[in-house]
Formats: sequence, C-alpha cells, structure tokens
Amino acid sequence: MPILEDFPYSREKCVQAIHNYYKFLSELYLDDTLILEPPEDGWPSVTLRALQDLHKTDEVVALLRHLPYIQRKFDVKGAPGCKFADWQENCSSLHDESSTAYAHKTTTEDPIICDRIPAHIIGLTQGPRDTPIFLLDTEQGAVHWWDCPIEVWSTAAQEESHKSDRCWTTYDSNSDGMAGKLQTIYREHGWQDLQLHRKEECMEAVKSVTRAHDLDND
Repeated sequence: MPILEDFPYSREKCVQAIHNYYKFLSELYLDDTLILEPPEDGWPSVTLRALQDLHKTDEVVALLRHLPYIQRKFDVKGAPGCKFADWQENCSSLHDESSTAYAHKTTTEDPIICDRIPAHIIGLTQGPRDTPIFLLDTEQGAVHWWDCPIEVWSTAAQEESHKSDRCWTTYDSNSDGMAGKLQTIYREHGWQDLQLHRKEECMEAVKSVTRAHDLDND
C-alpha cells in the first residue's frame, strides 16, 4: 500500500488535482461557467501583501495564486455541506479592506484550531462553524479533513471490508427522505458513468423535486 512519503508535494500536481475535481463536479452537476481559471501569470489579487496577516509561507501564496476557484456568489457546494474558498476574491477583499485576515482565517481553518495551524497549511473550504474544514499541507502534499466524521481505515483488510456504499453514505436526517429521492434521480440519469450521464435532464429533475419539497414545507 502506498504511504504518504511516496507522494511528495508538487504545486503543479495540486493545481491539476483541484482542476480535475472541479471538472468532475461540472460533469455531474456544476455549471462549468462558475469555475474560474487563473490567468497564465496567476491571480493578480493573490499577493504576499494581501495575505501578510495570515502569516502563510511564500509557497502557500504561490499555490493560491494559480488555483482555479468556484464563484462563491452563487449557492454552489463543492462537497456535502460546504463551499470551497475563493482565495482570489478573498484577497481582493483584503486589498480593499472590506474584510479582515482574521475573518478569513477563522472561516477557512476553524476558529477552534486556527491559532495552531502552521504557516505552510491553508484552508480550501470556507463557511460557518459547521462547514467541513479541508486543510492543504504544502510540505506533505496532502489534504487533511479536520474533524472527519469517520476513521480512516488503517489496514488493507479493513479497507476491503468497508468499500460498501452503506458504510460511506450520508444518511438523511429528515423524515421526508429527500436525500434518498435525490440519490434515485442521479442513479436514474446515469451518474455512475459520466459518458452516459444525462446532466441537463438530471438537473431539471432535481430542480423539480426540490421546488416541490420547498413548496410543501412553506
């Protein structure tokens, strides 16, 4: 089994991995016009000056300067229950002083642990207190999920026995079964095979079900 040391940090690979993840989301449900790709020279707003009060390393700044982002002005989630941080927009707000470094640090790294986060680590998600926190380590080349709700299995045998969907499904806490309805829609439209996935039809079906759900709960 590969170990962490087998995958040293690479800025280019981090950028490519996040680009590929956003592309994957666009094939499933995300409007690809909401993905912001950096200019060739990087985002002009992402500078050492803008991020100086976050006390991050030069490599963190260089990485953020070349990452793609999802526009946050739309209610688009990049993972269950969370939005990804748009650091080029965050830096613009730091330049014009419409926000503070403290506000961005506590919403991307969690207020409980942000004072203990090393300078070479940066938050990839951003939101209120219950937002999942994903921390990218530019020394180890890994993303840490702070407060992950399930243990990472430590042996191959455990991994093999926990590949079932039942082990990894987020169960619907509401009595109306909305999550199950949406899962059925995605399956019926072929999300399992992106070559066959009927994205536009799927999104229309999702909108129809969610509109009906909202009306029933008004």
